[in-house]
Amino acid sequence: MSAISLSQLENEGRRLQDEASAAPADAVEILSRAMALFTRHKAIYPLWRYPWMSIRRDIKDAQIGQGNWASALGHALKIYLYIDPVLFPEAWIPHRAVETYGLLKVMLEILHELTKPQRNEQLLHELWEYKIDFPTVIRHLSDEVERASNKGFGPRSPIARDLELYEKQGIDFGKSDWQTELTKLKRTADQLVD
Repeated sequence: MSAISLSQLENEGRRLQDEASAAPADAVEILSRAMALFTRHKAIYPLWRYPWMSIRRDIKDAQIGQGNWASALGHALKIYLYIDPVLFPEAWIPHRAVETYGLLKVMLEILHELTKPQRNEQLLHELWEYKIDFPTVIRHLSDEVERASNKGFGPRSPIARDLELYEKQGIDFGKSDWQTELTKLKRTADQLVD
């Protein structure tokens, strides 16, 4: 591809994003093209700049809709680890709390997929090498979301009510060290998606 200006890159990204919105059944494929375009130019275009970060959110949601949990996890982790801390430095900012809650829900869904009687063997194979202690990560994210929710939304927010339901279900949250798990999550994010 010949040299491309930042405005051309952004315009093409927005065009592909609009195309994906108009064709939800093809959204993952279209948004993957947009992600590849920005990845090729990541030396001059940071992850957190619009529209790349917005496209990442859209592809994460499209992957969730198709049950592509490993890819959805990779994108959710990139948002949590690399984008939101730059755009929203305070963890309690409502937008960041909602994105953290989205990662928590992806982690819970993956845990469910891996522990149900007819577990998702493909997902197990995709995530096995990362050795993530899902219960520990879920516990940390749950605590983080609860603190942020109480400060940003108030104690009776829908997020706080959901967290209460998870606790009532008796989820056995892990006891691993958070820093160890954070290192694994960064490796996972970097290897699952660009």
